[in-house]
Parts: sequence; C-alpha cells; structure tokens
Amino acid sequence: MKNIRFLFSILLISIISFSCSDSESDSDTSPDLTTSLIGKWEVLIVRLYENGSLSETYTFSNDVFMDFKSDGKLIFTQESENSEETLTWERLSPTRLLIESVEYEITIRSKNEVNLKQISGFPFDQYEYEIKRK
Repeated sequence: MKNIRFLFSILLISIISFSCSDSESDSDTSPDLTTSLIGKWEVLIVRLYENGSLSETYTFSNDVFMDFKSDGKLIFTQESENSEETLTWERLSPTRLLIESVEYEITIRSKNEVNLKQISGFPFDQYEYEIKRK
C-alpha cells in the first residue's frame, strides 16, 4: 500500500510536468507550448525504471487524476482509494516541469496527451507517466 501511494505521489508530480496545447490542431506538438497544462488529466500508464531497466508497469482506467491549478497547486486523486493529495508545481521551461522537488521532462504527443519523464529526484529509480486531458 505504501509503495502504491508513493508511486501515485510521483505520478502526480509527473503529470504536473506535462504540457499541452490549446490550439485547434490535435497534432501540434511544438515544444514552446507553455500554458495549457492547467486542468484535469487522467493518468493512463505509469512505468517504473530501476537502474535504467523497466521494472513495473501500472495501467489505470478512470481512477487516477492530476488537476493542475493556476495557483501552482496540483491535486492528485485516486478515486478507488478515496484519496487526495495536494502538491506544488512550477513550469521551469517549455519542456521541463518541477513537481515538489522532482524535475520532469515533458513530451507532447498531441494537445490532449502528454508523457512526463522524471529526470531528477531519485538516484536509482525513475518514473514515466502517460496522461490524457480529462
């Protein structure tokens, strides 16, 4: 249970790193999209890498969400466990996000789908999240 909560905390932090475009084109993936992260995102997949190798993959269906607020707060919710956690987030650059003290790289797959890959914070483990606008 502690491992799952820790994983979800990291996931929430990752989602904060996520960036998306409000443009009309769903294929707009330019790296300079800076303000479209605000809103609710569904966590689809979380991958855990240990010492550079994929260790575990978690798949979720309409259960885990990240809600990025314009005031720098991130609300991480897991509905099946009736849990909610509030974190802080900050956009460092068009392709980098800081959630709590962990830095994430943002890869925009479409205006409604983003990948967040942890690039700092833990020396041996790394998390990668796939999220989708809710």
